Amino acid sequence: MAVLGCPRRRSFYAILCVLLPMAAGIWSWAHGSLCPAAAMPQELPKSGLVYAEGEHLMLDGRPYVMKGYCYLPRDYAWTALCDWDWEEVDTELALAREYGANTIRTGFDYTYTTGDLYLEHPFTKYNFTPENLQAIEKLLQLADKHGLKVVLYIGGGPWGIGWDPANYWLIEKRLQAMIPLFAGDPRIAAWDLCTDVDGNLLLPPSPSGGGAYGVDPRANRENLVTLLSNMATTIRTLDPDHLITVGFCWPSSSLLAQDFTDFLMPQFLGGDAPNILVADQAAQIEGYVDGFWEYAADPEKGVEILADKILSLKRGLHRPRPIVLAEYGFPSRGPDPIYSEGTQKIVYEAVLETAFIELEIAGALNWVLTDFNWPPKARTAAWPEGLTETEASFGILDTNYQPKPAAEVARAYYADRPEITLSTAPRYIDFVFSHSFTPPETDPTSSDFRVLCAAFDWLEFQDSTGKTLLRLDIGSDTARSYLRQGFYADEGPWGNEADNFAWAGNDEKRARVEVQLPEGAANIVFRATSNLRQRVEVKVDGESAGTVHLDTGWHRCQVRIPRSEYPAVGRSCTVHGVMNLPLSKATVTVESSHDGRTWTPVGQVSPQRGRFEATVSFQHAGRTLVRARWSGAGYYASATSEPYVIQVRPTATEIELSVTSQRAGAELSAGDQAVLSGHLEPPCAELPVSLAVTAPSGTLLTASTTTDQEGHFQTVITVNEGGSWTARAVWAGNSDRLPSETTCSFEVATHRPLFVPLGVGLGAAVVVAAAAGGAVLLRRRRRRRPA
Repeated sequence: MAVLGCPRRRSFYAILCVLLPMAAGIWSWAHGSLCPAAAMPQELPKSGLVYAEGEHLMLDGRPYVMKGYCYLPRDYAWTALCDWDWEEVDTELALAREYGANTIRTGFDYTYTTGDLYLEHPFTKYNFTPENLQAIEKLLQLADKHGLKVVLYIGGGPWGIGWDPANYWLIEKRLQAMIPLFAGDPRIAAWDLCTDVDGNLLLPPSPSGGGAYGVDPRANRENLVTLLSNMATTIRTLDPDHLITVGFCWPSSSLLAQDFTDFLMPQFLGGDAPNILVADQAAQIEGYVDGFWEYAADPEKGVEILADKILSLKRGLHRPRPIVLAEYGFPSRGPDPIYSEGTQKIVYEAVLETAFIELEIAGALNWVLTDFNWPPKARTAAWPEGLTETEASFGILDTNYQPKPAAEVARAYYADRPEITLSTAPRYIDFVFSHSFTPPETDPTSSDFRVLCAAFDWLEFQDSTGKTLLRLDIGSDTARSYLRQGFYADEGPWGNEADNFAWAGNDEKRARVEVQLPEGAANIVFRATSNLRQRVEVKVDGESAGTVHLDTGWHRCQVRIPRSEYPAVGRSCTVHGVMNLPLSKATVTVESSHDGRTWTPVGQVSPQRGRFEATVSFQHAGRTLVRARWSGAGYYASATSEPYVIQVRPTATEIELSVTSQRAGAELSAGDQAVLSGHLEPPCAELPVSLAVTAPSGTLLTASTTTDQEGHFQTVITVNEGGSWTARAVWAGNSDRLPSETTCSFEVATHRPLFVPLGVGLGAAVVVAAAAGGAVLLRRRRRRRPA
C-alpha cells in the first residue's frame, strides 16, 4: 500500500539546490574575503572592542556571545548602501534588537561601492565612493543607537579579476582608503573579509548560478587562500584591534583560513564540502541536513548530527578558536510544501539548541531578518530574472514585519535567561494500543519494517458544546512540536482521505502528545485508522479518559476528559513547568506562598528538555501562589517564573463517634463512666470537637475536647440513668475544613450486673451460672413433660 511507504524524507540535495545559491554568492552581494595573517592576541584589549580568548569571544572582560541576524533592508536588498532608506533601516534594526539581537552582519558588494556596477572600469574605479563611506557611518550610528555591534563584510574585489594575485594591488588600495576610517571603532565587532568566496571560486557553474571553478583558471583553492591571507595581512596592519573572519559557504572552508583569522564563521545551511581540504578540486557537497529532519521526530538525534559537524571543525583546528555560525535558516515559502513556516521553525530550533545549549559555541547569526520585496527601490544588478519566492522568504519577519514562528524561537535563544510558565492543567495525552504490526504483515510487497499501531490525521480539544478550542493537524509541521513520543515522520497524502498524517507506534505500543489543555476543554476528538482491529485507551495525565476501537478505514473517535476540581486542603496536585528552551541542566526549585512575600520551598527537581513537574501539598484554603526558580547554567542566567495562582478549596471532613464503658469489655450500667471517643478525617491536631449526650429522661450533658495529631479525640462522662442514650459529635468547621457531625445511640443498664472478683470467684461464678441455667432448663423441661 502506498500509504505504508517510508516516511517522507527530503533528500539533502533537493534542499541544497535552494540553499547553495545563497552560499555560493550568486546573489551578487559580497564576493567577500577572509581575515588577516597570524592574528596576534591583544594583551590589553581596548574598551568596547570584541576580542577572542580561546573558544570564546570577549567584550570588556566578559564573554560576548554573538546573537543576531544577517541584514539587508526589506526594500533595498542587494543595492548600494548609499541608496538605503535610513528610516526603514532604523525601524528594522529596532526590530532586530526587539528579537534579541546584539549583533547584525551586513556589508557591501564590491561593484556597488565603487559606482562601477557592471565592471566597465575595474582598474580605475576600485575605491569606495564618498557616498558609500558616509553610508557606512550612518549604518554604524543606527546600529549603535539600538545597542547592536556590526560584522561588516568587505568584498574581495571584482569577479575574476580580484582572484588573480597579480591584481591584489586593486584590493589593497581599496582597503588602505577605507579601513583606517573605522580602525578601532567599537561599533564594529569584526571584519568579514569576503562572504561566499569559497562558493565563487570552488563551485562549478550550474543553471542556478554556481561559481567559476573549471571555467576560469583563476578560480582555484590556492588563489582563494592567497587572496584572503593578503587581505588579512593588509587589514591587520591598518587596524590591529578588530577581529577578522570569513563568512564561508561551508564549514570545512573555514579550516583553510584558520591561521590568519581570529574566529571561524561558516554558514550553516545544511551542506559542506570537506573534499576541498584534501586537494584543489571542485567542491563536492555533502549534506548534514538530516539533522534538521531528525530533530522534528527525535530532537536529541538531530542535535547529535548537527553537533558532529561542528565538532569536526574543532577537530581540524590547530588551536582552540571561537566558532560563530554566519548564516543559518530556511525559506518559509516555495514550490515544495517543505518550504513552510513550520519547517523553518524546526530548523531554527535544531541549530540554536546545538549552538547555544549542546556545544555553547561563540555565536549564531541567521539569514535573514526580513523577507524581501522585489524588485528593490534602488538599482541592482542581482537577480535579473527576478527574486524567487523561496529566496525572498528566509526572513523571521514577513514583509509586513509580522513575526513568523521562527522569530519567537530566535528571541528565546537570544535572550539572557529562559522564560518559565507553570500550570496545573493536564499536559500529557497518551494513546495506549492493544496491537502493533509491521507493514509486510498486511502487505507482503511492502519494504517498510517500522512497528506501527495507528495513523492519525488530526486531534482536537472541544468544550462541552462541541466547539473546537484547539486543533492539531497531525502530519503537518505545525503539530510536530507537540508529538513527544511514538510518532514517526509526517507523511501524506493518504489517497483522497487525508492530506497528511503521521503513524504512531513502537515496541511499547504507545504514543504521547504533550499540550496544555485549553481552558474549558471537555472532550478529546481525533481521526485515526489502523490496518487491523485495534483497541486504544486514551489517558490524560495518566488517568483513563476512555477506550475506543479502530479498524481499517478512518474513524472519528471521542473520549471525555476526566473532570478536575480545585485541590483541597490536605491534598496535593501536580504543577507542570515548561521552559521556553530545552534545558536539562541545573535545578528548578518550586516554592509556595500565601502573601507573595514569604516563599517556602516545596521541592527541587531537574528539568528534562525544559519540562519538569512538582507535587505541591496544601494546608490552607484560599489562594496559594506557586513559583519556580531555575538556577541557571551555560549561557543562560537564572530565571524565576511569574507566580501561578492555585485556588484551594476547604476539604470535606468526616467525623466518627463511639461510646464504650471505661471498664474494658463491660457493658454500661447506670453510674458508670462512659468513654466517648472518635476520629476526624482528614486528621489534624488541636481541632475543637463539641459533644452532646442526651439521657433517657431528656437531660442534656455537654462536653468539649480537641483532636490529637492523628485526628483522634476522647472524653469521659458519667451515665446515671438506665435506658437508651444518644450522643452527638460536632466539628464546626473553619476556613480550611468543612463542618461535619455524627450521632450514635447506646444502651445503659439500670443495675450493674453481679460482679465476682476476677481470679477468686470466676470459676465458681461460671459454675453457679451454669447450674442456675441448668436448673432453669430443667424446670422448663419438667414443665414440658406430660402429667
